[in-house]
Amino acid sequence: MANLIISNVCSASCEFCFASAFLRKKDDEEKFMSMNTFEDYLALLDRSGIDEVRLLGGEPTLHPNFSDFVQMGRARGKRITVFSNGLITDPALEALLDCPPEKCAVIINMNARIKKIQKERKETVLQQLGERAIAGITVDSLIFSLDPLIQAIRRYRMKKVIRMGIALPVYGTPVYGVRNQSLLPKQYPAVGKAIVSESYKTAVADIRIEPDCGFVRCMFSGQELKALDRNGFSFGSYCSPILDCCSNGEILHCFALSGFFVTHLQADSDTASIREELTRQTAVWRESGIYPDCSSCYCLRHGECCGGCLAAAMNRYVPAKTVTVCL
Repeated sequence: MANLIISNVCSASCEFCFASAFLRKKDDEEKFMSMNTFEDYLALLDRSGIDEVRLLGGEPTLHPNFSDFVQMGRARGKRITVFSNGLITDPALEALLDCPPEKCAVIINMNARIKKIQKERKETVLQQLGERAIAGITVDSLIFSLDPLIQAIRRYRMKKVIRMGIALPVYGTPVYGVRNQSLLPKQYPAVGKAIVSESYKTAVADIRIEPDCGFVRCMFSGQELKALDRNGFSFGSYCSPILDCCSNGEILHCFALSGFFVTHLQADSDTASIREELTRQTAVWRESGIYPDCSSCYCLRHGECCGGCLAAAMNRYVPAKTVTVCL
């Protein structure tokens, strides 16, 4: 798996976005991936035996050559997967609608922070995409409801899947004094209970929940895991190099660790060797986890849990700022 970051600009402003720090750093650099660089990454996918082109940003559909990129991927027989806030322009939407539904998936962030005047456009996009669209949500609060997503899936005939992530932090000090909004590890068990509660609704609607990275085993009890399994939530605990491929040839471990663990695209490299290098760079940190008890946890030692988001684990060792107390 590899994500091609074709756009460094976005039309939404999500407080929980863990790409925000990366995008701010790129403000003065090339905003969009060049055609030549995109072709180099397609060659990387070919060498690696990967049959999927995953287009991300920022907002990937803002790229002026987005339609060309879709066509180039299809010409190589690859499936197209797009991660979007739903504000897709007409040319980009036309390119996606030209793809057979079984060869195209558009994961729409349903709780992206957009303006009220943009909501009508998002509804139009969902109506047009239909079964190509997958509802996504980033859980950034202890209290949330999947009712709006269930209703949207029914209304727009989207795939009966919800891709669920949790708001994860960026490692290190804030960029320009701004830190993305994220859940604290101590909040995870409460979030777990909310997920279990909401999973009963999705089960009734015959909708499957697919968890993204950063979940931990101990945020659910054994009984809750059994309920999730019955309700169509296949628990998984993942944190490994995602391979976020940038417009300048840099390949990141992930957005949350951008600027710390990086390698570069080489003419003969494949994703396996790149992942091995980034895993080597982060190896010393993987003995830890998001909780002090992770180091002695049976589940972590036996591969049942990844220990949570590596950025969150590393943030445990970031020195706290000195606080001035007024008496």
